[in-house]
Amino acid sequence: MTDFQMIPLAKLRLSAANVRKNDTQLFIDEFADNIADKGILQNLIVVPAKKKNMFDVFAGGRRLRALDILLARGTISK
Repeated sequence: MTDFQMIPLAKLRLSAANVRKNDTQLFIDEFADNIADKGILQNLIVVPAKKKNMFDVFAGGRRLRALDILLARGTISK
């Protein structure tokens, strides 16, 4: 059985193990618009970070970047 947990955006950070290293070709702004319209269709996969109360996103880095854009725009809240 898989356990799901809601984690506030402010407690998420991109993992160094995330496979996408170059942001320039990811079309994050367009992806943020899509998430604003349709929501997130796939969960982010995280592990507890060494820093207490933080989580590293190792699958879903592009989604995390898009969520950060939506937060900066004021479209979503923490």
